[in-house]
Amino acid sequence: MKKLIMIIASAIAVFASCSRMERGIFTDADDLRVTFTGSVGQYTLKAGDAGFDNGDAIGITALNPINADNVKYVYRDGALVPVGDGISWLPGQKTQTMFYAVYPYRDNFHIYNDGTFGDVADYPDVHLIEVEADQSSFAGYSASNQMYGFTEAAPGKTVNLTFRRAVAKVVISVDNKLGVEITEAYLAGVYGRYLRYSGVNDGTLGTIKANPDGANSWKLVTVPQGNVRPTIVLKTADGKEYAFDCISGSLAFSAGRQYTLALVLDENVSSNFSSEVQDWSEDKEYQFDHDTYMKKKQSEAILQELAGDYTVSSSVYASPNSEWTMTIIPSGSRIGFYNLFANSNWADESTMFYGDLSDDLSSILIPCGQTSEYTYRGIPITLCWLTYDASLPEDEQEAVGTDGYIVARIYRDGDGKIYGLNFGDRGLYAVIEDMGYVGIAYPTITAVKVSQ
Repeated sequence: MKKLIMIIASAIAVFASCSRMERGIFTDADDLRVTFTGSVGQYTLKAGDAGFDNGDAIGITALNPINADNVKYVYRDGALVPVGDGISWLPGQKTQTMFYAVYPYRDNFHIYNDGTFGDVADYPDVHLIEVEADQSSFAGYSASNQMYGFTEAAPGKTVNLTFRRAVAKVVISVDNKLGVEITEAYLAGVYGRYLRYSGVNDGTLGTIKANPDGANSWKLVTVPQGNVRPTIVLKTADGKEYAFDCISGSLAFSAGRQYTLALVLDENVSSNFSSEVQDWSEDKEYQFDHDTYMKKKQSEAILQELAGDYTVSSSVYASPNSEWTMTIIPSGSRIGFYNLFANSNWADESTMFYGDLSDDLSSILIPCGQTSEYTYRGIPITLCWLTYDASLPEDEQEAVGTDGYIVARIYRDGDGKIYGLNFGDRGLYAVIEDMGYVGIAYPTITAVKVSQ
């Protein structure tokens, strides 16, 4: 929780009466009630984006020795007012107490003596924060726009709580040149939960529906995250959908920062999407466009079409005219080649190397120098290449290299369906420590997809 940092401006003051004390000892029950002031910290957004609204509920916890758990307070006309009896100092208390406050208030929420917090039913595997997937209503947006505050105070002193933002705000601003109403806006490919113990996101990418924020503008909040490459999706009144993918690297949303994303939507559906990070750190720009999104979808389709078994043959592979079966399986944005070599002496069908689609989507680039997840007697198998010239004796062939790629060109039939691969002018080699180079397969290697 200490890692959460906050920014963005807005501040409010909360006033309450002072208590009477006599030589540090409380004189009556009214004196025992704790007086809180609260403010939204500098460079911090609130659910209403300008300050607390009447009726906003906050949960306040007092640790040892008071031990008051998740006591509900509401903001009302400049004051934090308890719902019920509120929190009181102990008679004769002289030691300090640590106070924690969480906005918005949630039932069954608990802060533990180590300062961690979460839902009681889920402890100890609770998440620190979670945002709503549908923030199109103000209620969903407000519930996601979480803040926390903490301070240590001695009896008789006003407890000053400064609330800090636990989420990042994203503003989607569209210059709509299409002349048709944009009805919905989404941010896809982002995390919705931030795990308390691991300090990382939960590993599941999702989509957040944004909240309308004026003409052609939407807002939402996300949990802290980095190295994500989100997609912006816009839906229009005529039933069309436009998606824009990041083309300038990954984004890192930080707690308390506001990211303003400005998009031009025109007939070409290819305008760039730029992002301004406010405040507060050096500005960054991220670009999104529809063409890149469509290319990504096309790549995903090609990866799925490539999946399957292939009959592979080579002019020379240990003995002439060898033939074996290879399997291609998609793995995220890459594909895995299983049994790229057919040699049971040192490899089996689980021997796997990765490949990536080329930029023009016509070939697969298999990086040399990578090692298979399968090892031979615990020794890694490293992929290499050899350029083969049939006019030269074998001992004069070009040396094995671990740099660059082996290029497997994608072949299609008359209907446009993928039917095979050709591995170009580089032969396949592997190197195993203490064994040297093994598994020669010279160029003219072809792989034909098995009919399904």
